[in-house]
Formats: sequence, structure tokens, C-alpha cells
Amino acid sequence: MAKIKRAMVLAAGKGTRLGELTKATPKPLIDLGGTTPLFRILKGLENAGIEEVVINCHWRAEKVIDSVEAWRSQNVFQFKMILSYEEALLETAGGINKAAHHFKGEPFVIANGDIVWGEGFAQFVTQLAQKYDAEQMDFLLALTPVDHDRKENGDFRFYKDGRVDFLDEGEISEISYCGLSIVHPRVLADVEQGYLPLMSLWREAIAEKTMYGYKADFPWVDMGTPEGLQKARDVIKYENGLPAKVLKFESHG
Repeated sequence: MAKIKRAMVLAAGKGTRLGELTKATPKPLIDLGGTTPLFRILKGLENAGIEEVVINCHWRAEKVIDSVEAWRSQNVFQFKMILSYEEALLETAGGINKAAHHFKGEPFVIANGDIVWGEGFAQFVTQLAQKYDAEQMDFLLALTPVDHDRKENGDFRFYKDGRVDFLDEGEISEISYCGLSIVHPRVLADVEQGYLPLMSLWREAIAEKTMYGYKADFPWVDMGTPEGLQKARDVIKYENGLPAKVLKFESHG
């Protein structure tokens, strides 16, 4: 297993589902009670041994830039942080492609900037890296059990050899993508710069049988909705020993 040295945190989106909250503040910097999703993600990546992190930004980019500059000046993180500013939103794959030269042709971690993972996130990243095989995997997605309070169905069909595929109409799945993956930059070799959804790269990888999943029952919250944000804040309260509406960080969702 080759060591994964680099990561990218996706922090460019507008976060429209949170309404007024994201008019002035990008989702990854919304206060959760003394911390932010972006800070937690970066700390977890650092503890997992990541040496360099690219953070893309667009919406309220100055807030992301100011936060990163402050962390740099205070030596909050020991790894190198690189900002990738997008004048126009490029979607996930487009944003990754814009920053691809920073990855030096080596596999890297991708983390959604609006996900709050539970304690032990660094170990989760390490486990994912241990499962990654650069020779056969273009993508390795972290998959967890579906939280049926959040969504009715899972995202993928999972094969015995670890490969994943899209579901057929009416097909039921109990696994859900949790916003964390490892990607080999060769998937971007023939991709032109510009707007590009991640789904297009996933389709190609599935067709080439190079898209895999790692199943793990690890806790996470999508804080991109008002309900998810409240749950994320309750989770932080619980972790800090404060009264919260949730009794524990649920095992998934």
C-alpha cells in the first residue's frame, strides 16, 4: 500500500439549502459550536498523516481564504494548505481537475466540506487508504449503511470483489456514499478544464470496472440542510459533554 500524502477538501459550493445562513458564510465555515466542518476535516486529515491539502473555494471565497491564512500564520496545522479559487463554480470534477497538478500524479483523498464525521475520522481515512489499490482502483468510495431518516434508498450496488455500480430502477441498496473517497488522477488525463460533474467520471470508472467501495459503519452527518445542521450541532455538544437533543452520534447518517 502506497502512502496517501495529499487530499482535497471541497469547499466551493453555495449551500443554498441552508438559506440565510450561507448568504454570508460558506457551508464549511458555519459555526457548529466552537468549531467548523472545515476545521474538523483538516484536523482529521492531519492526524491521518496527510502532508498537503488543497481547498477549493468560490462562494464567499474570502472567508475561506481568511480562515486558511489565519491558520497558516498561527501554525494551527503542520501540513501545507493550498487554496484553489474558482471564478465560476466548476462542479466537483471540474474543481478537482483545476487543482490536479498539485497531486503530482499520485492518488489523493477527496472530502466533502459539508460533512461532519465522528470522532475517529483520522482512523477512518487511514483505513480507507489501507484498502486502496492504485493498480486496479480509479475510485475508492467510503460507503456506510443508509440512514432511512435522511433518504429512502442507498446509492450503489456492491459486488463481492468490492466494485460498485449504479442501481437499476427500483433496485434497493443499503449502502450510501458518505462524501469521502480516494481518487487516482489518471481519471483526469484526458479531461478539459471547465465545468464537470463528478458523475461523469464515475460513469466512466464503472464502465471500466475501476470504481470500488469500502463498507464501514462509521458515523457522519450531512450538515447541508437545516435538519442536518441541527443534528451536527447536537453531535458537537454531545462530544463536548454538553446537553444535546441526541443521546449519541448515531452509527450512520
